[in-house]
Amino acid sequence: MRMPDAGKLDEYFPASAFIRPTLFRSLLISLGIYIIGAIVVHLILGIFIPFGVIGVIARIIRWLADAYVTIGIIYSILKYLQVIKK
Repeated sequence: MRMPDAGKLDEYFPASAFIRPTLFRSLLISLGIYIIGAIVVHLILGIFIPFGVIGVIARIIRWLADAYVTIGIIYSILKYLQVIKK
């Protein structure tokens, strides 16, 4: 069975690009970057939630950021476990 190629995914998920399968620390750093990024987005956009239409737009942006972070975390883990090879 042929392993999926990371190819262009590293362009969309740069925090996952430096993961080394033998170095657990690289996985932790990548996960930390995604989690801190999600926290920052939630804090900044959380300010706008109470303001009507702007709040709806902020919620949509937060949902998109959450989806990006979730996919990035999954991609990092799969890359670390060598399910996806570079």
